[in-house]
Amino acid sequence: MISNRVLEQAMSSAISAIEAAERQSADLALQHFDGTAADGLVSAVVSGSGEIVKIRILPQARRDMDNISLGEAVVEAVGSAMRQSDECRAQIVRDVTIMGRRAADVLPGLSFPRFGATASGTER
Repeated sequence: MISNRVLEQAMSSAISAIEAAERQSADLALQHFDGTAADGLVSAVVSGSGEIVKIRILPQARRDMDNISLGEAVVEAVGSAMRQSDECRAQIVRDVTIMGRRAADVLPGLSFPRFGATASGTER
C-alpha cells in the first residue's frame, strides 16, 4: 500500500511539473518559427501558440507562379513553421517529470489538452 506521504509528494511533484510546463508554454507562445517554400520565394512566420504572424511572398513568386502553385507554397511554408512550433510544444510535454520519472512512465495515457499532446509526446 502506498503511504499518504508518498501520495502527497507525487501530487506536489505533478502540480509543480504542470506549472513549469505552463510557464514554458507561455514562453513558447512568444517565440516565432520560420518556414519557407518555393526555393525561399514564399516564407511564413508563426508564433509558438500556432498563430500566423507573417506571410511573405516575393515579387518573383507572383510573376513566376500560378495562383494554385502560389497557394500551395504558402500552405507549405506555414506548415513547415507550424511543425517546428509543434515539435517544441511536444518537447515541453515529453520533459514533464513526476518524482524524477517521465510523466508518460508514471501515468500512461496522461494528456495535456492545453499543450495538444500526451505525456508520451504524441500529438493528439
